[in-house]
Amino acid sequence: MQKELELLKYQITLLKQMVNIDEMPFNDFLIDHDISKEQHKWIIDVMKILNYRFSYVKDATDDYYNSVTDQFSKDYQFTEMNFNQFFEIKLPTFKEFDAVISKNLPADTENLYMLKAMKNQQMFQELCTHLIEDAKIEK
Repeated sequence: MQKELELLKYQITLLKQMVNIDEMPFNDFLIDHDISKEQHKWIIDVMKILNYRFSYVKDATDDYYNSVTDQFSKDYQFTEMNFNQFFEIKLPTFKEFDAVISKNLPADTENLYMLKAMKNQQMFQELCTHLIEDAKIEK
């Protein structure tokens, strides 16, 4: 079993050498931080909600937003978080992002670095820029 694990790790190292990491920095981040498929989904789902709030400051009666937040609440009830404040339609902050995203990721995850990697991979670019800038202000 240990030998198989070492082989898999070596193969991942080789695969990373075959891929242009500069084009896929977020995927590289996921691999380097041992982020699971479920944790990856968590990151994307959190970003979807924050992106909605950032891009479309609409009222809470929006049917699409309500269906997304209802599904999110069901999928992540194990976190035992009260999502009401997270779902409020207001401009997201880095502090809020950091607090929410950390609920389901390893403690040593570098959330600011993750945002930079997502932005560099052209994911949620405007939201990432906003949160990165907000992190600078909060320091």
